[in-house]
Amino acid sequence: MATLLAVVSDTHINSTVGLVRPQIQLDDGGTYKASKSQRQLWAWWVDYWSDLPKADRTIGIFAGDIVEGDTKKRSNQIITRNRSTMLSMAIDTLEPALDVCDSIYIIRGTEAHTGKGGELEELLAQDIDTVVPNGTAAAWWYLEHVCEDVRLFMAHHTTGGRLPWTFANAANRNAMEAFYYFTNLGKLPPQILCYSHLHLFANSGRGNYPTQCFHTPGWQLKTGYTNKKPLSLADIGGLFIICKDGDYSWQKKIYTPTTSKIWKNHI
Repeated sequence: MATLLAVVSDTHINSTVGLVRPQIQLDDGGTYKASKSQRQLWAWWVDYWSDLPKADRTIGIFAGDIVEGDTKKRSNQIITRNRSTMLSMAIDTLEPALDVCDSIYIIRGTEAHTGKGGELEELLAQDIDTVVPNGTAAAWWYLEHVCEDVRLFMAHHTTGGRLPWTFANAANRNAMEAFYYFTNLGKLPPQILCYSHLHLFANSGRGNYPTQCFHTPGWQLKTGYTNKKPLSLADIGGLFIICKDGDYSWQKKIYTPTTSKIWKNHI
């Protein structure tokens, strides 16, 4: 049997520069209409889930920071602070994925975005029928699983630089860190290690290390914070991993935003 893992993260649903449906009904009877850039994100999101590689079953892995709650109130780029609306907005936005996945895993993300203990992701996971629960909880801190005899370790948080010539170094470091960690415990290391949080795709390469590490892209455009670093860009998209008979293949799907006209202003 071939199992497809469709891995996405950092959708930041409820951010005014995050993923969202073109129009959202608010609790007070008003509506939120997505910006032009958000409508492009939505079109890519629909495309991602409508063009899956063929497999016998599909498992969706939402690897953290799915909902943007801005719990530290650091930003004005929020659609609503009503948690009920946030969660219904998230369910509606995730619908293209929920329609095609046989089962779903939700990994908790950053508390600054999703609340203490990742409570917004836990509440979201409780509201999805196809979610695979983590015991009495619905969301996971990390996955330490085997899929078609392929060992997987997936979590949200990691660290890494954003310089084009150094950001991939973190994936190499993580791959070796995982190898030594599990080996020192007397256990087999994961074949696939997957982290998110950075909104940048990176890959340690296969064959270079016993463990292959991936960093997933995100689904959020430039925030007020990243506009302070105008020469940085986020990657938009997701990762496909097909596991079968103890082996795996993978492919990334990256979407490229169109940039606004530059060199148009004159002094």
